[in-house]
Amino acid sequence: MGERTGVRVLSALAPATMLAVDPWGWFPFGPVKWALVSTLALAASALVFRTRPVAVPRILAGALAILLAWLSLAAALGADPLYAWIGTPERRFGVVTWALCGLLLLVGLALDGERDARCVVTGTLVAGAGVGAVATLEALGWEPDVLNVGRRLTGTFGSAAYLGAATALLL
Repeated sequence: MGERTGVRVLSALAPATMLAVDPWGWFPFGPVKWALVSTLALAASALVFRTRPVAVPRILAGALAILLAWLSLAAALGADPLYAWIGTPERRFGVVTWALCGLLLLVGLALDGERDARCVVTGTLVAGAGVGAVATLEALGWEPDVLNVGRRLTGTFGSAAYLGAATALLL
């Protein structure tokens, strides 16, 4: 495996999570996306850190440590500790998800903007084209049963608000 393998896995994160739908799952839109986010983020992190050093500024390391310590304390003492740690499949981050976000921030610090940008941008463009294509087909009247959740465009998210947020993020 080469040095760029981790970046390629990282570039697959956006299209995989934005286009994934599991019509046979217990909920078609959320769990499969989180499974892909978790798996691809951990795999990309391991591959990137294996070949590249990361220099974390002290202030950032301190801020991440304080955030995760505070969230862990809140999760341990909270009224619903299970969901405080793991989050809910559709709307809430748990401590584990915040830790994953911190890990991805560190992966971003290890990337070389000039060498790696094209690969990551390509993944983002694929995600945008896919989400746009699904929403366009939905607007034209084609909509598989699993996506048929109402009269508003929802794309591969099952929610018009999530489709809008993803579109803004991709743009």
